[in-house]
Amino acid sequence: MNILVYVVAVVMGFLLGLLGGGGSILNVPALVYLAGIEPIRATAFSLFIVGTTAFIGTVNASIKKQVHWASVLVFAMPSLVAVWITRKWIVPTVPNVLLQTDNFTISKNIVLMLLFAVIMMLAAQNMIVQPCFNCDATEVDIKNFNFLSMISKSVGIGFLTSLVGAGGGFLIVPALITSAKLPFRLAVGSSLTIIAINSLIGFISDAQPLFASDWKFLLSFTLLSILGIIVGNKINKYIKGAKLKKIFGWFTLIIAVLMVFAEFFKMICF
Repeated sequence: MNILVYVVAVVMGFLLGLLGGGGSILNVPALVYLAGIEPIRATAFSLFIVGTTAFIGTVNASIKKQVHWASVLVFAMPSLVAVWITRKWIVPTVPNVLLQTDNFTISKNIVLMLLFAVIMMLAAQNMIVQPCFNCDATEVDIKNFNFLSMISKSVGIGFLTSLVGAGGGFLIVPALITSAKLPFRLAVGSSLTIIAINSLIGFISDAQPLFASDWKFLLSFTLLSILGIIVGNKINKYIKGAKLKKIFGWFTLIIAVLMVFAEFFKMICF
């Protein structure tokens, strides 16, 4: 099982570097189902892994001038507030058992994993169906920004991704393309920057302790993810991401459906 966990680490980093998102959504299922980590703690772990990995990707994208800093600033600030509030005050106040009857129990962990599965399904739909907008554009005009759309999407994405421990690139990239009119590759680099900021702030603001006994595993997983993102960044200009994006979308959808079945089975049988 540990081997599979570390394979997921490399794949997550690779897809993050290649597409600017998508890969990090595998983190929480891998940490929960393969590594046996409790879901709330897994979301905190995922924020650290994704944030650190995306930071390395940001440095590389910045060197290649593939980060649009005006878009990052406008998008990141509202999202940052949503991330801080969610991890600091909302997550700790949700009771461990939300509903209990003689036949089944609905716990916070089950709801969290089901919510994560729903977000995975939405991400899969985006990766399978959505075309590659603005792929050939070369210039960005801040006058074309839809600021209201960017801010509202930023807050929503910040809340959802900090709640479930995902980077949110599968939502941020399309939001930057549609609201800021960024070309695809510029949206990818900018997405990595926003992911790094949101994820690391979410981890730091978490009300839980820093899990000192698990740092060895956490750092080894993160290092493999960094290796993956370096490789993904190196080859993303040589490989057409559209086909890989669809394949990963179907894979994400299958994992999400399996998660739903697993959580309903636990809810009814335990």
